[in-house]
Amino acid sequence: MKTFVIYDITEDRLRNKVFQTCKDYGLTHIQYSAFFGELNHNRREELYRRLKRTIGKKEGKIIIVPVCDKDLRLLLEICVPEGSVSRSSRYLYKKFSRYETSPLKNTSFKAAALTSTPQVVRQTHRRG
Repeated sequence: MKTFVIYDITEDRLRNKVFQTCKDYGLTHIQYSAFFGELNHNRREELYRRLKRTIGKKEGKIIIVPVCDKDLRLLLEICVPEGSVSRSSRYLYKKFSRYETSPLKNTSFKAAALTSTPQVVRQTHRRG
């Protein structure tokens, strides 16, 4: 099942350990504090226990969200091309622009092509 891992940790060293743990489990880094990937139930539970042990009693929050393919098809993404981004936001855009297509490309979701205007992409679930 597809899984999102989202975390909010202030301590750099601890945040780096969580980052590396997510990479060790084959998850894709999709945002500053967010990962996405395929984990079965056992691997997800194993990741939960490992992250819980890593964070211990230190301040922080980690959310692990399993998402079924049916719900993932309803995902919405907003893509803002470089030409319409303010100067102060360019750094962040360039950091994440390596995703010309969605990092969720292994799903049935299709990302918007980069154009001169922001786009909202929506793919609805087909009943059948």
